[in-house]
Amino acid sequence: MYEHYDSLEKERPVCRSKAVQKKIRDHESKLSEGVETNDYRTVDKVLRTCTGIDIDVKLRRKAHVLHAKLEHELNIKTFL
Repeated sequence: MYEHYDSLEKERPVCRSKAVQKKIRDHESKLSEGVETNDYRTVDKVLRTCTGIDIDVKLRRKAHVLHAKLEHELNIKTFL
């Protein structure tokens, strides 16, 4: 696994049970789908459900950046 979102090489070996790996894959899948919607509420909801789950740091970073961007856009629309 990658240690940091800007890492170029996988640095951390991982050993997980099948149940844990499935849980992580499910959360990563939901997060990917949430990011694809480009909807603030959807991304926010999925990010909250992924708290404490050891998902891919690059995917998590992408979701957090999108979340912040959408939040700012929503604030601008509300202000106008």
